[in-house]
Amino acid sequence: MAGVVCQSPNIVQNPGLVQLTPGVSLECQNDGPLGQQYNSPEDVMSRGADIAVVGRGITQATDPVQAAQEYRAKLWAAYERRVSSVQNV
Repeated sequence: MAGVVCQSPNIVQNPGLVQLTPGVSLECQNDGPLGQQYNSPEDVMSRGADIAVVGRGITQATDPVQAAQEYRAKLWAAYERRVSSVQNV
């Protein structure tokens, strides 16, 4: 498997490469002094992400298991929307 880590939309034009996108958050806010820029699951999937990286949204949640399940559901739904729109073209 080969790919790139990026937040830029549709940077991977080669279908043989995987686009891994970090900085996914349900709250989509900046991270203060650390400067992390967050994007929603819908944003990263619509921009071509194949894999989304979620960190503190899960590890710092009150209920990490519930948070992981919510991210999984939202990311999968966004991925299905993207794939179905490509198939209908």
